[in-house]
Amino acid sequence: GAMEGERPAAGGGPRRAKAARRARPDASEPTKMASKMMEILSRPLDDAAGAGGPILAERRAALDAEERQREAEARLREEKQAERKRKRRQQLVVPDHTSLDSERKLRKIATRGVVALFNAIAQHRAASAAPAERGRGKAKA
Repeated sequence: GAMEGERPAAGGGPRRAKAARRARPDASEPTKMASKMMEILSRPLDDAAGAGGPILAERRAALDAEERQREAEARLREEKQAERKRKRRQQLVVPDHTSLDSERKLRKIATRGVVALFNAIAQHRAASAAPAERGRGKAKA
């Protein structure tokens, strides 16, 4: 605590000041990070792609090549997709007033087919559920 006539230190006392001094490395002593950074920065830049070039430049070249390859693959996919879309559109026929009657007949046939499909599914479910119900009844008795 603070005694009479003694003022506390501005940073929270002498303990904090000592801890702060210990946490900071000596300014004249190079740290591992700084020495490694100096080593990297002191390398010559003339052969950046070679073994002696900066590490970051070597990695950047590899990343650029990967990015160009991904972009080329994406362009190829887009072109294939556009071609498929164009072929599908080419096969479509928009009905006009001369073919309305035949289109109506086709729609009616399709509707009947869908209704028949759903009826068959419902019958199958009912048939497969009936034996399961009978099996449960025997187990209870």
